Amino acid sequence: SLGIGYQIRDDIQDFREMGNGSDANSVRPSILFALACENSANVDREAVIDLWCRHAREDEIVGEIRRIFSGLHVEEKASQLLHHYRNEAIRSLNPLRTAYLKTFLRRIVSRILGDV
Repeated sequence: SLGIGYQIRDDIQDFREMGNGSDANSVRPSILFALACENSANVDREAVIDLWCRHAREDEIVGEIRRIFSGLHVEEKASQLLHHYRNEAIRSLNPLRTAYLKTFLRRIVSRILGDV
């Protein structure tokens, strides 16, 4: 849960930084693109796949990606998934008997999977 949650958090941050001179210089596969494909009708799905596979420069297609993702509420759905995996990671600590260790690991999970 921790690893999946971390990747979702990273994808959300990359999406928010897209087009703002971020290190992500090209559109790459992410949970947001997967959610967009999963939640779109055939016409939008074709557009999403085209954007994903186009290999165009990021700054040329950022507006189109943001428009489609916004209409499909992709960022909100990814945030819900992040919340789910954060809760799963914290729930996995329940069997621990040492309170100090459990508290320490909860803090680590919260730092790694904190709000984006």
